[in-house]
Amino acid sequence: MEKATILASKLSEIYNDTQLPELKKKKGQFFTTKSIADFMASLVIIDKNELSILDPGSGTGVLVAALVDRIISEDIKITLNVDLFETDENIISALEEVMNYCKLLMETNGNKFNYNIINKDFIMYHSEIFNLDLFSQNYEYKLYDCVISNPPYFKVPINHQYSELLHEYVHGQPN
Repeated sequence: MEKATILASKLSEIYNDTQLPELKKKKGQFFTTKSIADFMASLVIIDKNELSILDPGSGTGVLVAALVDRIISEDIKITLNVDLFETDENIISALEEVMNYCKLLMETNGNKFNYNIINKDFIMYHSEIFNLDLFSQNYEYKLYDCVISNPPYFKVPINHQYSELLHEYVHGQPN
């Protein structure tokens, strides 16, 4: 069986070839290469038999795929629970294909792999966190063992919804 990162990278290339450069730039959509994904996965500390992973801008899932490849190559026995956020509806089917392949690889090697694809903007999905005060209702948030992410790259204009929501944290026009 081929590595999961190979599949994710192939699907990223196919998707890239079908998208207009202006549209990719507007979305800040630049997919992580296999070599960078492998490096990032090597940094994950695996010190438990179950990990909860967040990928807030998943694309084709190459970062999670690299972690799965590492787990298999190092013969680590583990359960991975993964939440993947992706706003681009056109890439969700590729992400689903990669996650199903990761699940197959993990289960074939005696591991468990659970994933949840959330077709929403991670920041806006959790916008309530940034508006909490002493009188707010209790906000239920999920804790993760690890965030593996290569976020979108674009300038955030001063009137962007992120700037308005994160006004206490974001100043000027950050990337």
